[in-house]
Amino acid sequence: MAGVAGSGNPACGHSVQPGSRFCPVCGQPAAGAAAPSQPPAAPLPVLPAWPQSTVPPPVSPAAAPLPQSESGPWDSWYAPRWPPPPQPGPQAWPAPPGGAQLPPAGTDPTRVDGLGPVPPGDLPTAMPGDLRLAPASGGPRRSGRRMVPVIVAVVLVAIVAGFVIFRGHSRSTAASGTTGTTPSASSQDARRQAAVRLSGLLAQSVTDRAAVTGAAASVRGCGPSLRQDARTFARAASSRQRLLSRLGSLPGRSLLPAAMLQDLTGAWQASSQVDADLARWADDNIARGCHRTSRSDAGLRASYAPEGQATAGKHAFASLWNPVARRYGLTTYQPNQF
Repeated sequence: MAGVAGSGNPACGHSVQPGSRFCPVCGQPAAGAAAPSQPPAAPLPVLPAWPQSTVPPPVSPAAAPLPQSESGPWDSWYAPRWPPPPQPGPQAWPAPPGGAQLPPAGTDPTRVDGLGPVPPGDLPTAMPGDLRLAPASGGPRRSGRRMVPVIVAVVLVAIVAGFVIFRGHSRSTAASGTTGTTPSASSQDARRQAAVRLSGLLAQSVTDRAAVTGAAASVRGCGPSLRQDARTFARAASSRQRLLSRLGSLPGRSLLPAAMLQDLTGAWQASSQVDADLARWADDNIARGCHRTSRSDAGLRASYAPEGQATAGKHAFASLWNPVARRYGLTTYQPNQF
């Protein structure tokens, strides 16, 4: 179908309205309308050939400006964008194809890192992953694991030292008869008062011991006062029992060495039994007549065993009492005195 020619008929044969510059169908200029002038298209820039063995370094958009289009009426974004030529100066050392390789001839084999050998005299300014050339920011990191053995050793030394100190302190307090930490002035005074009270009980025991010794000598000699001697033995046995009762309820008893009090208790119990046996011995001499060389009396033989127990207890007590007595200015005793 042939188009009807009209005003400004273009090459396609369609008619256009008068005054139109372009055909609405094909877009060609209408007859009689001046075609817009277009500058000749600029030739494409020739890009340099890149080496096959290297990869072009990345270029930031701010550092390399995009080429401007010179195609006339076409939009600028349609123009092709090519990377700019490499910048002059030293470049970052590229990674070799295929990963790390053996150093080539003429290189230092000790300078091979994860990205390939570094030729002598061509030290790169920066290399990714090479902490030797580019240390991490913020200074060297110190691992906290290195401090763990030191901390454990310090704690063990402190525990051992505390145990040794506590053990030595326990032994010293056990020897002195006290417990806990260093006694204060008030506890020292209370301990001295308890020692003074015990010294009073010892003085009474010394009196009883002297009376028993005299009565025993009178009975062996068949003296004229056998009845009086028998009463002396009985009173001494009763006095030992009273001393034991007062010792058990002594104020401040816990401040004195426990071993010392235990030795004195055993000694006085045995002495009380000896006094009772000697009283029977005196009564037998009164009833059957006195014999100076007689050692077959049952009461006398019964006193031998408790006498040995009393002597052993008195020796142990005196070894503990005398240091305490000297500390507080009290009387010291020998085992055969009380």
